[in-house]
Amino acid sequence: MKRHTPQSKNLRFHDLTNYSQKLRAFCGLTQAELARLLAVTQSCVAQWELGQRRPWPAQIAKIVAFAKQQGVKISEADILYWQPKEPKEKR
Repeated sequence: MKRHTPQSKNLRFHDLTNYSQKLRAFCGLTQAELARLLAVTQSCVAQWELGQRRPWPAQIAKIVAFAKQQGVKISEADILYWQPKEPKEKR
């Protein structure tokens, strides 16, 4: 797995609704790779990124622990207070 290292490791997750996608980009991971590391399905990660689902508390703890191992500043509050996007209406 390749790892991307941006200049700032504070990704300001509280400003993003797609923290999972931002974390994956930072670490150079696919949805499937992140899912395997967090012991969830790829579909679960995709639903987080689409704003269709929130992670459970145990999943949040794993996300935070993984992010901190990668040097990313994130807290459980950054994820808990995340607001999902309203689903787009199909035409």
